[in-house]
Amino acid sequence: MKRGLLFLALSALLVSAFYYLKYFVSDRTRLLFFTLESRLPYDETARRLAEQLKPLGLAGSYELPNGRVYLACLLPETEELLSRLPELSYLLPCSVVLYRKRGSVYAALPREVVFLAQLKNELKREELSRLLELYAELRKAVREALSR
Repeated sequence: MKRGLLFLALSALLVSAFYYLKYFVSDRTRLLFFTLESRLPYDETARRLAEQLKPLGLAGSYELPNGRVYLACLLPETEELLSRLPELSYLLPCSVVLYRKRGSVYAALPREVVFLAQLKNELKREELSRLLELYAELRKAVREALSR
């Protein structure tokens, strides 16, 4: 009986690991970027996204052939952080990309943990916490902008 339960538990774990790896390895962008599909038209999504990003310090945006990039999250310490750790330019200022692909509208931003994991020993604890909180707020703003 115990062997049967152990076999079932191990099988479930292996199947879960397989699908998890297949999900991320088959499309590496899922590992690097947090992406959501909008159910709203592009123009409405763009308007709502700009509104949601204003409280996070929307610094501007620029057009792309199939979308727009929004720059937000300019922290007072951004310049100091970037001069000390230029690798943080992947994360600061925060960029959210809104784009069209195959008739759908998507918003994407970097998964900060991928980058911060590499820099955790070079960041002060409060800096790391602030960046994690900032990206949590950013994901929340993007989710709210893309929902009806």
